[in-house]
Parts: sequence; structure tokens; C-alpha cells
Amino acid sequence: MKEDANDPHCENCGRQYQPSHMRQDIDWREESTPSPRSTRNGLCPECAPDCRRPLDPDRLPEAADYLQRHENLREMLRAALSEPCLYYPGAGRDVDPALLFASSGAVSTVVYVDYLGKSLLHDIGIFFEEFERASGQTQFQDREVHDGDQRPVWRMEKTGDITAADMGFSSPEAFYPNTHTWGDQERQDRTEESIIGRWGRFHDHCGTAKPLMFIYLFTEAIQTYINLWGINGKAPLAVVVQNHGKGCLWTLLHGDCLLYAAAPRLPKYLYVGNFGSTPWPGYRQVSRHRTDHNSMHRSERALFESRSLFAINPNSPLAHWNGRATSMRSKRYPDFHVFKLVSPEPSHGSAAPARSENQLR
Repeated sequence: MKEDANDPHCENCGRQYQPSHMRQDIDWREESTPSPRSTRNGLCPECAPDCRRPLDPDRLPEAADYLQRHENLREMLRAALSEPCLYYPGAGRDVDPALLFASSGAVSTVVYVDYLGKSLLHDIGIFFEEFERASGQTQFQDREVHDGDQRPVWRMEKTGDITAADMGFSSPEAFYPNTHTWGDQERQDRTEESIIGRWGRFHDHCGTAKPLMFIYLFTEAIQTYINLWGINGKAPLAVVVQNHGKGCLWTLLHGDCLLYAAAPRLPKYLYVGNFGSTPWPGYRQVSRHRTDHNSMHRSERALFESRSLFAINPNSPLAHWNGRATSMRSKRYPDFHVFKLVSPEPSHGSAAPARSENQLR
């Protein structure tokens, strides 16, 4: 029988198969023999348990590979994003903010975003190597942060690709706003691609710091912020505010901007650069300027802290989101309606109903 385009793919081997229409609530502990076409847990007949024949161990994956493919990656990303994070929109190759926040122990997760990332970083591995190399350079030593202690030297443990499904969304389009006023060609080049980024896990070669998760997404920064934190009423610990001016910006990221509007709960810190960048409303400077030697333009940046009580942003349209609308209009931010408000699908084992972007359109 010919397979239908809507037939599911096996979660184990990835092959398309026809789902069985027999009872799916069979107690697999019973001695009765199920049909070879009976499947469960999204497995094809070849991978599903079959009591009539023993499983061939040679056809099974390694335990570590199976766990990483089925459980580890999505849960690892979810756990990493629940930790203190640094978020850098329009990051390019600028490794210094990641070095500063990770080496100071302030964050255990770094999230870089740049929708030109694939053209800027033809091989993301090269960027991760730059991060490693820069962490070993003495010129990064910051006595104010490290107080004379030995600073971390980051070394790669493992790396891998990130798909939209790994972040809980069915399509890469969930990470782009409904507008074509920016980067049209770049967006068209990636429409059909499932990979939206890459992750790297680092450990401190000196043994003085906890492990670091580095996530680099090739997506639009404001929509990505909404997906990761805004719709959940959460925030990263810090956001880098730097208008480099050479990244084909379709909107500014400093001052009273759309990224500020996308944050119903404000990050505690902003790391604000010069070159015409100003902090978001309600932030005050709490550190001296420092020169980031490895930045694209040797930027001078300073730390700003939110003065908002309970870190609430009353100006954010998402502060009044009912949890159901797929977009919101705002008099203060007339362009805010271009952003999608889509809840990620729950991971396996979650009882909460999913609302995918396809269901919401």
C-alpha cells in the first residue's frame, strides 16, 4: 500500500510508516502476541516491540546515542535556557561578551542570535574555536571581575545542530516575524532548512568554573527572544545592546525599541556598547566602561542594571497578553503586530496541550 504524505516518521529510525488502526492501549506486559503492524510511542513496526521475535541487538543504537536523540537534546536546551543566560542579538563574531559573563560565573548559558549567522560564520565550529582561543589569551584578564584568581579556559566537549523541533516548534518560520522588510534574500535561502542553529558544550580546562552551554541561532533576534522568554514572562540575566550598524538591521535594538517591548519581564542587566547605543528605559549604569579587545570594533561597553520594581516592564504589550492571541497591536509600538505569539509544543511526558504555530494560523 502506498504511503501517504501525512504518514508519521519513526522516532527511532526516521523512516516513514503507516500507522496501525488497531488498539493502541495494549498492555505490553500481557502474554498475548500483538500484530506486527501494531505500533506505539511513534515507532514503526520494525522498531516497535514484537513479542513474536527477539530484538536484534545489532540493529539497536548505542544507549548514549538513543538518549541524546530522543530525550537529551531538547531537555538539555530547555534546562540550559532555565539557567542564568546572556542574550546577544546581532552577535556576529563578537566573542567578548560571552567571555566576560561566562568567565565571571554570572551565567552558565550563552545565547547568540544573528540571522546573517550562516554567512558570517560559514563554519560555526570556527567561531567556537575562536571562543576557546580567546579564553586563553592573557589580554582578556579582568582583575575587577576575577579578583586575581585564575580565570576559566574553555574547551569544547561536544557540539551539534539545533532544529526548530529541538526548541519545541514545528517550523523554522516560527523564529521569523511576519514581515519582509528585512533580509529578504537571507530569509528565502533558509525557508526550507530545518537547522536553525548550533550548540556547543564547554568545560573549564582549569577546573575553576562550572560547564557552559553556548547556543548560536541563525534566526531573527526579537522573534527569538519572544519564543524563548517573552511569551513565558521570563527573561535572561543579561542582554547585550550593541548597534554595530553593519548587520542589515531592520530595526534598532537600543533605547525604547521593539526588543525592549518584547520583554514583559526585564533582564537584570544590559551590557551596552558605544557606537550610538543607548540603554533601554529604566536602566542605570553600574560599572565603568571596558574595552572588549576581541570585539568586532574594539567596543567600549558598560554594565547597566534595571531599576524596575520586580523587573516588570509595564510598557511591553506582552504584559497584557491573554495567552491565546497569535499577535498583538500596540499604539506605542505600531510594528509589534508582526511578531508571532506561539507557545512551544510540550516535550514528551508533558500533560499540557500543545499549540503549534500551524494550529494558531
